[in-house]
Amino acid sequence: MDNPVILSTTHSLEGYSIIEYKDVISEEVVFANKLISQFKNMVNDFFSAVDSLFYDTELSGTSVAILKAKEYVKDKLRAKAASIGANAVVGIDFETSIGASSTNIRVSINGTAVIVKKLADINREAEEEKRREEEETLRQQKIAADREKFKDSKNFIYKDHEETLNTFKTAKEIYEYLVSLNIQDEYINSTVLPEIQKISEVERFYGNKMTGALNKLKELTNREK
Repeated sequence: MDNPVILSTTHSLEGYSIIEYKDVISEEVVFANKLISQFKNMVNDFFSAVDSLFYDTELSGTSVAILKAKEYVKDKLRAKAASIGANAVVGIDFETSIGASSTNIRVSINGTAVIVKKLADINREAEEEKRREEEETLRQQKIAADREKFKDSKNFIYKDHEETLNTFKTAKEIYEYLVSLNIQDEYINSTVLPEIQKISEVERFYGNKMTGALNKLKELTNREK
């Protein structure tokens, strides 16, 4: 994922909205006594060397091992969340146990993998969708008005319909518009409509042919019948 998976002990994230719950996930790690001893030696050497830089610092090798283990299982939890399509884990909880005589340390983590989205993005998308819906409503109103205006016309003049035709997205829409006009003209019905219909049928197999349909319509209606 481009952005790291967010981890939170809370069940919600400020500024975000949970849009999908994926699954409850968990990870754990166990450190053996040998590793703990190594951590102790490393920490003792470290604090001996820089003791003057710290105060009231009494981290034992075991404490450092636990901190390291927690960071490790957090990374593993992030990876597991990302693998199932989540971008956050909420309500995370750690469990730590130490074996007898500190023979081993077990650290586990669990939480709920979710998909979150920024509230600002949700609001922006909602506004964009509203704008698209308003534009589509206006487009449909214009098409309906032109259908009514030119309904049952015995003539088809391309420039009268050009603005409306340019709002269509497919050859099929252009064909259906022409049919809906119910133009009482033999040339339109015997030549123009069949040609546009062919293009709309080709569109089903080869993708959008709106431009081709417009060009053909302009060609057929601008020449001598």
